[in-house]
Amino acid sequence: MSDASRTAERLVRVMSRMPRGEELEWRCDAPPSLMLKMDPDDFGEILGNLLDNARKWAAGSVTVRCEDLGGAARIAVQDDGPGFGANASPSSLTAGDRESSAGLGLVIVQDILAAYGSCLWIDRAATNGVVSFQIATPGGARAEEPRKEAASSRGDWRVAGEGRASG
Repeated sequence: MSDASRTAERLVRVMSRMPRGEELEWRCDAPPSLMLKMDPDDFGEILGNLLDNARKWAAGSVTVRCEDLGGAARIAVQDDGPGFGANASPSSLTAGDRESSAGLGLVIVQDILAAYGSCLWIDRAATNGVVSFQIATPGGARAEEPRKEAASSRGDWRVAGEGRASG
């Protein structure tokens, strides 16, 4: 079990002390004691990678938002950087793509989320960077319960406005 609010607040403090982090405005909007059905190390790895990407690309602010959806939680990281762009695709968001705003961190994120039956949502229509995922909470079913198929063992991406795409 992971305490989403405590972990998010801790990671925001860490990121604010990293290079460029002190120049950014950091916000953490999470209900107190929001628990997730996820290993704390896995949640820290996911959120840490997403916040690190946001830190690198933000123009001035980064927000992490945790929402209780009743049986699941939605975790979103938003920054005011350039976003992923209309041409973002799962294949362009893999390690080694130097023209992408993503690298190995997002590959790690997708692999961990796949182990929990979830995937990373990328809003490429947004004018800034927005990524999110859902994970079960105590008493809830698997992540993204309305989704009938489970994420593959390779990890899946969801790009806003499209169907499922594999990475």
